[in-house]
Amino acid sequence: MTSLDPAIGPASRERRLGVAPTPRELEADAWPEYFRWLERERDDLSAVVEVVCDSALTGNGFHRPLREIRYDRRLGLLELAVGPAAAGELPLRYFICDPRVIRVLESAELTAILVEDARRVRTLIRLYPGWGSLQEGSSLDST
Repeated sequence: MTSLDPAIGPASRERRLGVAPTPRELEADAWPEYFRWLERERDDLSAVVEVVCDSALTGNGFHRPLREIRYDRRLGLLELAVGPAAAGELPLRYFICDPRVIRVLESAELTAILVEDARRVRTLIRLYPGWGSLQEGSSLDST
């Protein structure tokens, strides 16, 4: 993964110093740009999406190629699509409505995104580099 603009991206100083990365909260006005950046990087990422319940993860934990990821400010909706890029197969789509807090932890091995919605449901999205091989094109409306 490439580095982001310091206004929205990881603290590159931590990486240079070899310090363990720390989670940071993204400002709401940076969400669209952050997810646009991830969308551009998607060809090299796989995703694992799980809901956090009482400090335990629920979900299957399977790596699936990241096909799309987008935050629509107008709808207050984070949407991601994961799964096979084979013809005739549909991706699995996740919708997180009305996110209130997004925390990001980035390292060379993975990007962890913890999203808390208005109902206080937390969803953990883990993105791993080097798992790509996706088809071109996106069906999500750009925002």
